[in-house]
Amino acid sequence: MGLDKKLNKSELYIIKGMLSIYNNFSNLLAESQTDELTGLMNRKTFDESIVKLYQHFSDPMSQEGDQAPCTWLAIIDIDLFKHINDKYGHLYGDEILIHMARTLQQAFKPTDLLFRFGGEEFVVVLKDQTKQECMQSLENLRLAVERILVNEGEKLSVSIGATRFDHTVFHITLLDHADKALYFSKDNGRNQITFYEDMKARGLVEEEELESGDIDLF
Repeated sequence: MGLDKKLNKSELYIIKGMLSIYNNFSNLLAESQTDELTGLMNRKTFDESIVKLYQHFSDPMSQEGDQAPCTWLAIIDIDLFKHINDKYGHLYGDEILIHMARTLQQAFKPTDLLFRFGGEEFVVVLKDQTKQECMQSLENLRLAVERILVNEGEKLSVSIGATRFDHTVFHITLLDHADKALYFSKDNGRNQITFYEDMKARGLVEEEELESGDIDLF
């Protein structure tokens, strides 16, 4: 069939049907990978892609140190979000989550990975940044969130826990490191950023953990 030949009705019908099937499949795939409320990638997507994240973002041991660009994982939690839900209702809480997602998208690079983990908790993977650059990115977010006003003039804030990607520990341990840093932020006044590595240097966490090479889960 020449390129200049017009398609008949049957051929057009088949092509239209195939395009419809493709669009439906694409929509279903997108829905399974993203959070319905915020449009960010969801926890399921993070869990499914963590092995690929490790393969892509693992930092060579020679790159350890604050001055070397590497990859960071941060958990971000909206402070006192239950209070907002209880005082203004869940619909207003949803609006805050949507606004938070947009603020995250504006604060980080397009190459950074943003996830909603559920509830008021978000995760960001920042790549190719020194510790100082990562700190500045997270601080920019913290300040941007402070400018979000809740009803009656209340201000919003976030607590953040961050850690460097380390391919020598399990991904569950990596998340635990960021989570410990997050709760240190929350337990010490909220509205601040804590790095797990700083906690470790100050002797605030115990040495633990199996290394990822000890047991092969995948």
